Amino acid sequence: MAHGDFPSQRSHIFIDPLGFQLPSTCASDCIIWFEPMTPQDISFHPAVNVLYANEDGMVAVEKPTGIRSHPNNSKDHTSTLIRADYDFDKECYHWLNANGQISRCWLINRLDSPTSGILLVALNERVSQVVKQQFAQHQVRKTYYALVRNRPHTERGIWEDIIPK
Repeated sequence: MAHGDFPSQRSHIFIDPLGFQLPSTCASDCIIWFEPMTPQDISFHPAVNVLYANEDGMVAVEKPTGIRSHPNNSKDHTSTLIRADYDFDKECYHWLNANGQISRCWLINRLDSPTSGILLVALNERVSQVVKQQFAQHQVRKTYYALVRNRPHTERGIWEDIIPK
């Protein structure tokens, strides 16, 4: 996407590219130039594979077993999805980029450490808010597959359970 272009409307999410706040020290004639972040700017754990990224800032990654979605404490990132500090209040990873500025990415969903699967990461806060709202309003359909030993008693079925929060 070229600078100044609006994000594609092909995806299910449209993000207002002007939906950010200017610093209070910035005069009305101030020009702000920023480079959009890409998955390559994120220090993912070496075992994590980037599966998909779109122009709007959504990234799908494959998390293997044994990798935590986020650290147990803000500085423990040895076997986590991303090798960066984590803000538990904002539910985002943060680090200093090559320009010495703070970069952030937001974890949309989580999986337990022993579970492998697909995780979604947002490269900007607005995308994170929109997608998390879709999850909260049950507009996202999730499908889980399980590998089992031996042959199940039934070939197919649906397991419904409510996990307490």
